[in-house]
Amino acid sequence: MLENYNGKYAYRGDIVTTYEIDRIRDGFWYKENRILKKLLKKYVPASILDLPVGTGRFFNIYKKFDFIKTVVGIDISKDMLSYSRQKAINMHLENKITLKIGDAELLNIAPVECIVCFRLAHLLPNDVLSNVIANLAKTTTKYILFQIYDVILDYEKIIKNTGSIFYKIINKINKKIINKFKNKIIKSCNKTPWQHIENFPHQEAALNTIFNSNHLFIKAIYNCNIHKKKNTETRIYVLEKV
Repeated sequence: MLENYNGKYAYRGDIVTTYEIDRIRDGFWYKENRILKKLLKKYVPASILDLPVGTGRFFNIYKKFDFIKTVVGIDISKDMLSYSRQKAINMHLENKITLKIGDAELLNIAPVECIVCFRLAHLLPNDVLSNVIANLAKTTTKYILFQIYDVILDYEKIIKNTGSIFYKIINKINKKIINKFKNKIIKSCNKTPWQHIENFPHQEAALNTIFNSNHLFIKAIYNCNIHKKKNTETRIYVLEKV
């Protein structure tokens, strides 16, 4: 496992106590909630793994749907779990939701019908992300609802007939854009409590390879936001185990 990425143990202390208040300000938060509610109504899973469960932002949705019988929430942050555990108690969900500390790279739980994995992938380097998706694939029996920021679009679709030299030039430019974006986040760390945490954009083609190698079929893609200048999208994938 790669240990030297700073998103692994960053979500604690003040970040936890202000997490929802800070995130609610962006439009993604509400859009993600709407899409998740729609997908759960469509696929009606009886058992769910929520990873990372964080502050328990989806507990209201889980409480609303009677077809959801059990939810296991896992997070690597003790502070996040403490917050979500109190929320579950306040909402009288102790019989429906079980919360555990755990690492997405080392999952060891009984299989579930559906995995909800939001706001994690962008914190993981490529090799770690590959390991995590492999673990998720082993743990689900049906679906993974997988959100990811900054999916770098596959340039091969755009320039497939223009020759390899041009592709290399475009790819080089693309890497410069990524590095510029990452540096911008780091420099703006004083604006919000989480912007010092490094983000990792992921290539669309690489993601497709990981999904295919783990027998995950892309059933649907929901585009939450498009960044034309960076040639990236924020997406929610519906992955079906085949």
